[in-house]
Amino acid sequence: MKYIFALAALTAAVTAQNPPGCQSDFDGTFVIRPTLVNAAEASPGAKMVKRQQNVRTICGSTPIVTLQGGILKDQQGRTGNVVANSQFQFDEPLQENALFTSGFSVCQNNTLAYPGSAIFYQCLSGDPQNPEDRSRLFNNLYTQPQGPTSGEADQCDQIYIEVIGCEPSPEQSSSFGISATGGSPATSASTPASTSAASSPASSPASQAPAMTQAPAVPYPVGNNGTSPSPTATGSASPPGGSGSPAPSPFVPGSGAASLIIGGKLVALAAGIVGSSRVSHFVIPKHPASTATSPSTASEPSGDISSVFPSLSGNPSEPLPSRFADIKKLLIHGHEAQVQDSWDHLLSVLQEKREEIRTKGSAIVPEINYCDLDDVEQRTRFRDALHKTGVAVIRGVVQGEEALGWKELVKRYIASNPGTRGVILSLISTSHPVSYADRLRIRQPGDSAFALGPHVDGGSCERWEPSGYGLGGVYNQIFHGNWEEYSPWEMTSRALVKSDLYNGPGSCSMYRMFQAWVAISNIQRGQGHLKVCPMVKEAMAYMLLRPFFTPRKGIEDPGYLDIVNWTLEDPMTSTLQGAVPASGQELNRELHPHLALEDTMVHVPKVKPGDYVAWHCDTIHAVDSTHTGTSDSSVLYIPACPLTEANAEYLSRQRETFAEGTPAPDFPSGEGESEHRGRLTPEYVMKNISLKAQRAMGLAAFNTKQRDMFNRERATLRQANRILGFAET
Repeated sequence: MKYIFALAALTAAVTAQNPPGCQSDFDGTFVIRPTLVNAAEASPGAKMVKRQQNVRTICGSTPIVTLQGGILKDQQGRTGNVVANSQFQFDEPLQENALFTSGFSVCQNNTLAYPGSAIFYQCLSGDPQNPEDRSRLFNNLYTQPQGPTSGEADQCDQIYIEVIGCEPSPEQSSSFGISATGGSPATSASTPASTSAASSPASSPASQAPAMTQAPAVPYPVGNNGTSPSPTATGSASPPGGSGSPAPSPFVPGSGAASLIIGGKLVALAAGIVGSSRVSHFVIPKHPASTATSPSTASEPSGDISSVFPSLSGNPSEPLPSRFADIKKLLIHGHEAQVQDSWDHLLSVLQEKREEIRTKGSAIVPEINYCDLDDVEQRTRFRDALHKTGVAVIRGVVQGEEALGWKELVKRYIASNPGTRGVILSLISTSHPVSYADRLRIRQPGDSAFALGPHVDGGSCERWEPSGYGLGGVYNQIFHGNWEEYSPWEMTSRALVKSDLYNGPGSCSMYRMFQAWVAISNIQRGQGHLKVCPMVKEAMAYMLLRPFFTPRKGIEDPGYLDIVNWTLEDPMTSTLQGAVPASGQELNRELHPHLALEDTMVHVPKVKPGDYVAWHCDTIHAVDSTHTGTSDSSVLYIPACPLTEANAEYLSRQRETFAEGTPAPDFPSGEGESEHRGRLTPEYVMKNISLKAQRAMGLAAFNTKQRDMFNRERATLRQANRILGFAET
């Protein structure tokens, strides 16, 4: 079951629904106050008593806040938001890469909640052991713990933010733009943005409030978008290269691991990873020479999508060298009779599968809501269906508005950097996923240039070659006549594979257990959507065995597809249908007739922004040849990559290109985004993501000391640390 937990871990981001019993509107105005809770209390407002609101007091401090439609406003018109480093503050204008600008609510026990939770963290800024810091310590408020590791949080207290209803005084009302008896904030704010970044003095935590006639003094988390100096707080959301200005719109397509950082979050990891390592400068470690089985380190040749798939270029493929005939003979040597029998059985099974797919259509693709992944019964049904189809949809992985915001960040980043090149498009640990800087796609209505037909990624000829997938014996059961015993989900053998022997422009050096994307637009059938062949085991067995068989009668004969019409080649040829060195593996009706791709390629169900679609790395897939919709069809490719020795090797090279701003190793070389405005740097990333995210990017060492770990997994982490240049601790 490890594969399903790895997939769930990579579905990123929090679900953005109000916690139970919480409302997105509050009648009148209020002030806020932090109240300590036990770390074990995980439900919104646990063990807190609902405060009676029938007696309204005079607001004794700022901010004086309103909540309407999930949006917080203070008395100067600033908007409450959670910025890229997970700090809660008020800003005007809003920072462009804010994580949440709406979705706030007040729960029944008068605690403030943000999308998905009511737990905040009050974290001390500065070092209490440093005499120079003691006189200017203060607290900031965050939605994630801050510290050397997420969860360690030596300088953080887990809190609720208590909502205390109050009436503004006449003086306060005039600045707030409301009447003394309550009401809505003014439609526009004429006062300048506050510049104080401090949220509360570093004193003893507030206790439960006694009866009062005036609301207490409270912390005021305000952003630093103004012009006056502000206290220095590590882990701020200021961009690299300067402070006092909003963070950039930092989604960087195709330039190293930065491609997976959106708004300060590494979206290829589970929710709750955003944190601060309080690193002022970071130096990429140099890794020693490694013995890992890894691809060539040469830069990829330049090219577009037509150079990856010969069918798009219109150029005929050259016959394969005669050595491939020898490879085919060796693969089935001594198993010829079993291979013939297994082929006959496979053709019979394919007939049944075709009928099932024709009947069910897109409904054959399993779906689950992200919030239901903890439900054992639902997850088991989902897992079993995924086992058969090789493809699935996870709903609501990211809040729809947030996913749409990512797309806007992408568009703004590209608009700010017109030179950005667009792309249309044995040791193993699944508990420690790593990042792969993949592509993005924004496909416009009417586009027919991106007519990518049925294909399989991860190499072509390599699947038959002893020095490719043969290194791990991935498909031995199929070549020995036992395709029924082959499991697409056995992963350790794939850790040894070389899938890019020819260094082609579309090759992938990293083992992607699942290829996947997050939707950042609505996408449905005919609108540039994904199509899949939902029988991962049978389709791969057919693709691999097809080169060994030839028909007795031609395609014009009515019995062309009959089982008795197909026999082993004799003599064996060098033909591998649809496979061309340095190109993607393509499939079509002529070369792979029994797959009936015109019937068995079905659309993935309709998706909305924030839905996650994943498919096994052996799955045959395609996209609509023409986008017939009226709006863009857009996705962010975020695959699921386990930690392996070869993946660690690639990660070390990807990390270097990220630091330089040049394209990741699997992409055509060049200056990339090294001169782009708003590009992420290692220093900025190290200040704004947690240790778990840093490890996924190869920026921090994996923890080999943790308990309850199998020795083989510990060995994987140690080898990865050596490859990445981190000393054993």
